[in-house]
Amino acid sequence: MVTRRILAMLAVFCAFVCLAPASPAQALTPAGGGLYFQSLQPFGWGLGPLTLADPNNLLVTVHSTHGSRLVHSADAGMTWQPVDLGLEYDITITGLDFLDAQHARALASWYEETSGTFRIGLLRSDDGGASWSLQPIASDGYDVSGASFASTDVAFIDGREYTASTKTWQTRLLATTDGGASWKRIAIACTYPYDLTAIDARHLWLFDSDAQTVWTSRNGGATWTIHNLPLKGEAGVTWGIDTMQALGTKVAWIQVTRAAKPHHIIMRTTDRGRNWRVVRRLEDSAVASLTAIGAGEAWLAVSVDDAVPNSPPTTITPPTAGRAGRAPTSVRARSVL
Repeated sequence: MVTRRILAMLAVFCAFVCLAPASPAQALTPAGGGLYFQSLQPFGWGLGPLTLADPNNLLVTVHSTHGSRLVHSADAGMTWQPVDLGLEYDITITGLDFLDAQHARALASWYEETSGTFRIGLLRSDDGGASWSLQPIASDGYDVSGASFASTDVAFIDGREYTASTKTWQTRLLATTDGGASWKRIAIACTYPYDLTAIDARHLWLFDSDAQTVWTSRNGGATWTIHNLPLKGEAGVTWGIDTMQALGTKVAWIQVTRAAKPHHIIMRTTDRGRNWRVVRRLEDSAVASLTAIGAGEAWLAVSVDDAVPNSPPTTITPPTAGRAGRAPTSVRARSVL
């Protein structure tokens, strides 16, 4: 759901900003196209999911060595303020999404020192992001890979769950169809699930980052169809998947990262994952994330260095250090088509 709203957000930013140097927490649009977001560095060093209820009401996840924080803007990104969740411990936030103008959801995970394991809970807001509550999810321990919210009632979590009685870890999906009041465990053979997308209570996409395969389900995860990606034939090349985004039951995009050039390859399927076509090969070494808008449009966010905003947009060369944890001052979005 985030992806369909990003294009609207880009248009709003373009309408509000100019070419003058940006003040803190402000955005600017360079003459050569693309969009720059001003740094949220005071709140952390890494940007996570961003979503919006309307063009003015924005939420973004910012990560740091002290976990994740929600940062909110009520003026189309001109100013930002951290959200007080009222928690006394650090959490990691996954899957942040506005489901409509009033309802926002995310998954929180944290390490509990008293038990020595990882706990998870549903973060929920029912007033447009103004206030939040944490609803714990019962588990002996859960190592989160991702979370996806199809509606206020339907959500799926993927990762590995610990069973205390057998002292074992198993890959499992957690599924709810009643807004988190109850959760169903679904065991899957996927070695390491990544980038789960729930279209609805029945249709799911996920990526097995170990086998480098895409999995699709039409029955809520009871059975799966496994699809191979066209990644073979590249001897000596290290592959990795940065992002997979599904836009319904047929269309999905994948951003592939590799050690050799081109560093990033964007692929797309329009037939439920059966066939994948390379859309674009990119040399940029600091591509941050892919945002799919539809079957024929997607955007890339690219981390850029402190000195870059004063450079002509056509000469920007993102630094490789941007992927090593150093906070970029801006993010540039551009179409890949």
